[in-house]
Amino acid sequence: MGARQTVLPASVRTSAYVVIQRNFIDMLNKAPRLKSTIKTKAKGNINVRPASEAMIELLTLLFLNSLAEEAKAKAFEEKSATIRAQHVRAVSKKVLKKARG
Repeated sequence: MGARQTVLPASVRTSAYVVIQRNFIDMLNKAPRLKSTIKTKAKGNINVRPASEAMIELLTLLFLNSLAEEAKAKAFEEKSATIRAQHVRAVSKKVLKKARG
């Protein structure tokens, strides 16, 4: 059972790509905040090695990327050129289950 590939029109593809690209650049600029959030959410006073921090950040970015892809597909299903919060909410449960394994 392979993943279904949807072909998006060029206008939707480029606009969604630009939105995702802007969000990705914003995420890269906010990486130190992500690191501090991870440390505050950790239970107890745990020392996290730099390699582990990098892996956590990469996994978080991969999760956000898959969430954005699913939200983009949901927006396309609803014939919307913009990914809105309702699209993200609609697919978040599915993406969380997929990330869990």
